[in-house]
Amino acid sequence: MPVQTLLRASLLALALLPALGALPADADDGRPQSGGGGHPPSPVPIPKSQLGPSAIQTAPIPSVAPESLPRPPQTNRGAAKKELVIFIGGYGSSREENDGVCADVRTWFDPGRYEIACFGDDPAFPYDTYGPVDDSARTLIAQIRSQPEKYSSVDIIAHSMGGVVADRAFADGLSSTDGVAVSVAIASPHSGSKYARVSTVALPLVTPVADIIRAEAVRYSSDPQSLAANDLASFRSVRPPSRVARLDLSLVNDVLVSSDDSRDPGVQQRLYLPQVHVDINGRKLDLSELEGHGGSLRNHELRAVVVETIETHRVPPDHRSLLTLLLVPLIAPLAVKAGWLLLGGLVLASCGFALAMRMPFCSDKLKSLHAQATAFLRAHGR
Repeated sequence: MPVQTLLRASLLALALLPALGALPADADDGRPQSGGGGHPPSPVPIPKSQLGPSAIQTAPIPSVAPESLPRPPQTNRGAAKKELVIFIGGYGSSREENDGVCADVRTWFDPGRYEIACFGDDPAFPYDTYGPVDDSARTLIAQIRSQPEKYSSVDIIAHSMGGVVADRAFADGLSSTDGVAVSVAIASPHSGSKYARVSTVALPLVTPVADIIRAEAVRYSSDPQSLAANDLASFRSVRPPSRVARLDLSLVNDVLVSSDDSRDPGVQQRLYLPQVHVDINGRKLDLSELEGHGGSLRNHELRAVVVETIETHRVPPDHRSLLTLLLVPLIAPLAVKAGWLLLGGLVLASCGFALAMRMPFCSDKLKSLHAQATAFLRAHGR
């Protein structure tokens, strides 16, 4: 081998000796300990038992007391938002009547989770149950959109014409994006009201006594002639909104809004049997549900379905009994026929009364009754 090559190798070995001596090996790494000469000790010795052939162990980390750790900033999340349940009353219902229903509805729900509002109670959003349905629908939309951040969601319970107001509101743009989660209609004429259709046609035919008939109707029920009645006469069902749980409930014996009027394509309809409530201790017998329209608000089975729908935000399973499922298809057509018979009887009675008042000897009586009826209607804002 040339001398120059040997010289270069010797110089290279001398240059590498300091680097090789920077990491001294000891008995713990599995090799025999060196004799000690040849290179200076490492300035930063590595503790024993931290490097070995079988495992690499980390040095112990000093523990820190929990109280010395920085705490995340505390945020005040406040109480969870409640759901708003809006009750919409029916045609001709007074504020006092609706307030009474709302007071009852409040007993259905947990006050810690739900706030009950009666549509029309807020002076900023008035509800005229005799006024145009379109106006009422716009007012409902405005009220729901007025407080978008206050409630976690909005649920609607509508009775009779109130369901039509909700339908029109959905047709005019109300939707789940406004926070609406549930809309339950009770005895609502989604397909229009036969009573409204007949009254808008029949009353002009008995003009001499029309105000007398209207006054008696207001005294015991509601005015058959109004802008709202005109809307109910021509109303047709609307497309149900997406992502809103919709359900229609009625008593099968409702002759005022029978099953043909309350039919709402695309929305599940459930009919229930009326209940008779007997209080043995108080010796009371409650037959109010035998009048199927207003009595629907007092039916316990129907109430339970309303509550379950709102609590779950979905249409619940059908829990109706086998007896109900068997009897409803038999009773529903009879209720429809009874409604038409009642309506026909009212029309015939009105026409007979109008003919009687045209008799010469009844003219003075007619004038007196007409004056009293006009005064009564004005006193009641009609």
